[in-house]
Formats: sequence, structure tokens, C-alpha cells
Amino acid sequence: MMKSENDMNLSDKETYNKNISDKEANSMNISDKNSDKNSDKNSDKNSNKNSNDKKSDTKIYVIFAVALVVSMLAGVFMGFASSVVKAMGVQVPMETVKHIVSIAAPIVFAAFLFVLTLISLIVYAKAAKQAKEWDGEDEDVIDGIENALNIPMTLSSVMLVGNFFLFTFGIFVSESADGGKIPGVTYGILGGLFLLGFVAVIVVQMLTVNLEKKLNPEKQGNILDFKFMEKWEKSSDEAQMLTQYKGGYKSFKATSFACMFAWLLSFLGMMMFNTGFMAVACVCAIWFVSVISYSLEVAKLEKKKNKKS
Repeated sequence: MMKSENDMNLSDKETYNKNISDKEANSMNISDKNSDKNSDKNSDKNSNKNSNDKKSDTKIYVIFAVALVVSMLAGVFMGFASSVVKAMGVQVPMETVKHIVSIAAPIVFAAFLFVLTLISLIVYAKAAKQAKEWDGEDEDVIDGIENALNIPMTLSSVMLVGNFFLFTFGIFVSESADGGKIPGVTYGILGGLFLLGFVAVIVVQMLTVNLEKKLNPEKQGNILDFKFMEKWEKSSDEAQMLTQYKGGYKSFKATSFACMFAWLLSFLGMMMFNTGFMAVACVCAIWFVSVISYSLEVAKLEKKKNKKS
């Protein structure tokens, strides 16, 4: 009787172990099936991705080819139009135009400086008032002030470039008009506006930078210092530096497109209006500086990154 009971216990244990092994086998089979399904899904995803990439590349090639053909046709048309204009001997009353423009140039110059300076000072005054009333806790207020300060800084940069352009343009049209007999008064007015433009730019940027330094005491640099940009960058935190770098990269891309467009205009001017090669050379020189300086800086940063890693 004891032997029979032991046999029964052994039989139950064997049955129990068999059931466990069957369950483990089923579990492994299910796991294998799931892994097969996941691998199939990943394979399908990769194939779909590769297919989409190929379609995207094909689309890019088609767009580039179309743009290339359109550019070639536009060049042929411009060359044909240039030859037709020269053959017809079309003339524009340039003396009258130059005389009118020479009179308007100083007025436009003065209006340009006055409007941009006024807007910059108004925005700065509002920001300074908000900064004075700030309780030192509300971050939204300080963010709004810093965003507002971007306006006078941007306008002052526009004013600086416009100052160079309008002064040169005023001298050019004045010397070209009336047989080159430019009066001394015109020289004096243009020269005075040129100096006033520099003063306005310096005042606006100095006020803006000083207010920014009050809001952020860690900021360093004097606007009149030749190493201001370098010191200002070093005193910026990582988030500010990242913003500056992103802005710099977008500026590089915009400059590249602008140089391409400027080259086209200068080339057409050379072919159709005999403006000479100097404009083309200047545009390409700026383009070279932009591309080479950017490429060298990227290579330098990559080299530093690789050394650290």
C-alpha cells in the first residue's frame, strides 16, 4: 500500500513537471512568434522608410533639374534682351533722373536716420520704464523687456548699414548729376548726416547694452571696445550662446542667397548697362569671405570636439 501511494506521488510529480515544461515551451513559442512579428514590422518600417527616402531624393532631383533648366532659359532670355536693347539704342533721360535723385538723396538720408533713431529710442524708453518698475520676481516681465530690447539693437544695425549705403549713394548721384558739378553744400550735408548716423548708432546700442547689463549683471563688455563681441559672447550662458550660434548660421544662409542674387544683378548690370566688373568682384569677395570663414570655423570646432571625445 505504501508503495502504491509513492508510485502515485511520483506519477503526479511527473505530470506536474510535464505541464510546466509544456507551458514553458508554449511561452517560448509565443515569444518567438512575437519577436518574428516585431522583426517583420521593423523590416516593413525600414523598407517603407527607404522607399520614402528614394521618392524624396527623386523629387529633389526633379526640382533641381527644373530649376537648372529655368535658370538657363532665363539667362538666354536676358542675353537676348540685352542685345535687343543695345541694338535698338534705347535711351533713358538719365540726366533728369540723376538731377532729381541728387536732390532727394540727402532728404531720404535724413528721414531714414530720424525715423529709425526715433523708433529705437521710444522702444528703449518703454523697456527702461518697465525695468525700473520690475519687482525682480516676475520672469515674464523680464522676458518681455529683453525681447523689446532686440528691436533697437536690430534697428541700430540696419541704421549702420544704411548709413554707409546712403552716404555713398548720395555722393554718387550728386557727382553724376549736372555734369559732375556737385556743390560744396551737398558734400557738407551728406558728410554731416554720415557722422550723425554713427552717433545715433552708438547712442542706441550703448543705451540698450547698458540696460541689458543691468538686467543681467553677469554680462560684460563695452560697446566702444573693439573686443566687445568677444567679451559679450564669453559672458553669455549656454542657452544664449546656442541662440547666437543658430542666429549666426541663419545669417550665413541668408548671406549666401543674398550674394547669389547680388551676383546675378551685378552680372546683368555689367552685360546690359556697362557697369563694369567691380560690382561682380566685390560681391564674390564678400561671398568668399562668408563661405571660407564659416567652413574654417566649423572645421575648427569639429577638431576641438574630437579631441575632447
